[in-house]
Amino acid sequence: MTKKLLFICLMIISALSVRAQHVSVMDATEALEKGNFKKAEKKIKKGLSKDRKIYQLYYLQAWADLLKANEEEDLKRQLKGYVKAFKSFSTAVSKDEDGQFKNEYAFIAKLIAKAYRVEGLELYRRDQFSKSQNILEPCVEIANDTLSKIYLGLDLWQSRIQKDKVRGGTLLK
Repeated sequence: MTKKLLFICLMIISALSVRAQHVSVMDATEALEKGNFKKAEKKIKKGLSKDRKIYQLYYLQAWADLLKANEEEDLKRQLKGYVKAFKSFSTAVSKDEDGQFKNEYAFIAKLIAKAYRVEGLELYRRDQFSKSQNILEPCVEIANDTLSKIYLGLDLWQSRIQKDKVRGGTLLK
């Protein structure tokens, strides 16, 4: 009888711990939807400290990093925040080996790609082609962003023309 009671207690405790894992995901998602990235980061860290196999929390970390970057006033800090969000999303994708949650959180990749694209196009407009390429390539990598592909192609073409002019070449003759 005591073995059965012990078994039932263990089953209840394990069920409650599984429920607790999902609570951290739900709390973090709710905080992010309200725009409260600080509260979400606390929930994410708490959830990851309990169990590192909750892959959803890695995606939510990327979302929190993106919201944090959008709040920045300084453009350099904002760009660093976007880089951090990109790295967080890449980490999430690498941890989620079977891609179980990638489609569910694809909107985060699109938001990161959009933010990156704006920065990349600003550099393209200033004729800083190599810097622009470094920013547009991740957009294509994580979100398969069509506009980024187009501007990356234009960027590569313009940098090729620029290099040809420096060498005194005849690319456009």
